[in-house]
Amino acid sequence: MSCRTHRSLSFLRCSVLGLALLLSGPTGGCGSDAAVDDIKSPSSSEDEPEDETTSDEESEDDESAITFDDPSEAPVDAGKKRDASASNTSPGVDAGAKDAGNKPASTPDSAVHAPVDAGAPVPPVEPNGATPAESKLPKPKGACPTLKNGSFNIAGTSGTMWVGSKPGPMLFYWHGTGGSASEVDTGLPGATGEVRSNGGIVASFETTNGTGDNTGNAVWFTGDFEAADQILACGIEKGLVDTARIFSSGYSAGGLQTGAMVFARSNYLASAVVYSGGPALGGLVPGSTTLVDKTNVPAVLGAHGAQGSDWLALDFSDGTKKLESAIVMAGGFAIDCDDGGSHLDFFTIRAGVGNQAWPFLKAHPYNTKPSPYAGALPSGFPRYCQIVK
Repeated sequence: MSCRTHRSLSFLRCSVLGLALLLSGPTGGCGSDAAVDDIKSPSSSEDEPEDETTSDEESEDDESAITFDDPSEAPVDAGKKRDASASNTSPGVDAGAKDAGNKPASTPDSAVHAPVDAGAPVPPVEPNGATPAESKLPKPKGACPTLKNGSFNIAGTSGTMWVGSKPGPMLFYWHGTGGSASEVDTGLPGATGEVRSNGGIVASFETTNGTGDNTGNAVWFTGDFEAADQILACGIEKGLVDTARIFSSGYSAGGLQTGAMVFARSNYLASAVVYSGGPALGGLVPGSTTLVDKTNVPAVLGAHGAQGSDWLALDFSDGTKKLESAIVMAGGFAIDCDDGGSHLDFFTIRAGVGNQAWPFLKAHPYNTKPSPYAGALPSGFPRYCQIVK
């Protein structure tokens, strides 16, 4: 895929200077500040889940604490959200479009969804007993509100939450440029429904608070991890999180954010699924592949397209492989799935790994050694997936 052939990549007409967009934050890159603002503005077109509350009372005196509102009543920040009708045509959109025409001829449907030959049975998904020490887990900042299904907002970071009524997995999801919180159902099919039925929390982020370091093209920043910490801390306080199963996932800009989180929150993160992502800024920044806690190496499932084709200002094939290699070199476990497609094939090909994504996370709780997949990938994985050595 090139700048000349894709209709939604007009912001990259500066060619080589497209990479500067990643490195310069909200005011750099090719084009005007208005164009950059448009790249930062995720779509708000998703269908929100119905509101369900618990018996805890929401804090009324701490305006900086998380606030969770019924999706139909939540105010829309016009500066951060845009019309869904613009999500597929604005400069820099890499996740709002569904470009079925870009499926490579070398990757037919029969191969994309074919099971691995002689695949192993799906292993148990129960935690192996290891949990992060209490000192490695965040503490709530201020009073914790009621955690419920629907919209949430914390310190300028907003999104949608799905909540169960008993302890279960904690999943953070980060969408791609031009995407929305509902993208989690494409990347992790079944996760939101399962936590509502069986316990746990899914927090899928919608907008950034814009603080800390830019992890990609100013869609997400490291300051957003503070919001994740607060949600996790409140979930633990209310007895809704199994701390052995804290996960992250995302696509494109969200894949870079997830890659950054793997290293910045290795103190509690168990495993991650990265779609066309990699370390922060594709690993171009020194220290972007350094684990903050080297005693725990999160397991990683990486899915991407072909080198040179899964490209949008940087090569996401290279970035995803760089993340996987760093994990393996640190003594962790990684799977690489190269479907041969382009960057926008997340919706047509890459998500074909999705049915294995949620089981992968659950099968890799905190500090799992060895991986239950170490001998062979379970049946159901596409043939192009392999264990990284």
